[in-house]
Amino acid sequence: MNVPVGTRVTTPSGEEGEVIEALGKGGSAPYRVKYPDGREFVWTPPPDYVVGDEPGPQSVPVP
Repeated sequence: MNVPVGTRVTTPSGEEGEVIEALGKGGSAPYRVKYPDGREFVWTPPPDYVVGDEPGPQSVPVP
């Protein structure tokens, strides 16, 4: 499963970030996510994560 660059994710604390890079082979996890203030973190989506069907950036929870 690949999460597209540009997908917005929301952490449990309510902060939003954007996937800026896929670090795995072929665009797979883990992903580098950047907060609007410039902080970055590495995120691996849970096994039950589903990328929505709507076009454009999406907000999805980050466990």
